[in-house]
Amino acid sequence: MVRIANETVYNEALGILESEVIAIINELTLKVFVCHDQELVNSIIDDIEKYQTPNCILQVVPRNLIVSERHVKLAAYLTFRAFEKERNISRKKYMEMLLYLFGERQIGKVIEKMRRFGRSPYLVIVACRGVANEITEILRRNNLMLEHYCSKLKSRMGEDPLEANIDINAVRNVFEICGTDDIVKAVLCKVSSLILQA
Repeated sequence: MVRIANETVYNEALGILESEVIAIINELTLKVFVCHDQELVNSIIDDIEKYQTPNCILQVVPRNLIVSERHVKLAAYLTFRAFEKERNISRKKYMEMLLYLFGERQIGKVIEKMRRFGRSPYLVIVACRGVANEITEILRRNNLMLEHYCSKLKSRMGEDPLEANIDINAVRNVFEICGTDDIVKAVLCKVSSLILQA
């Protein structure tokens, strides 16, 4: 297990979050659906390429490995940024987003971590930059009736619904984090530290 002990890297990652990212992250449009139907999830994964647009990324991940909406938005932002700066590892945005969601530079490691630690239900995430109604159009055009088959993730009174369901042991294993009380902050730092490695 890797301990987040290097205070300089930790502070630099936080600085990036605070100065450059927060305003842009808040401009992202995000819809997240919780799906229990494994057949539907497999179908979406099989056809994932057709749900992508230049301004939107659709991705499917196990719910228990995602710690907050900020986690998802940060990964989406960093994905769009990687392609703009031509620092992307993958040729596909949805694959690049997986790398950022799991704080990894190798897709094989991400797939292995999801296989080992992920479990149902799954999140179907649609993240768009600046085009709120494009999400509805993607779903309609592809006859992907997520509202009908899955439940839309909703927050109550400003509460982040993903934070309420964190699988701390799985998250610690996936992100190789130990010795921290704030698991969300540790994950956000690990994800944002990928900028420093690029």
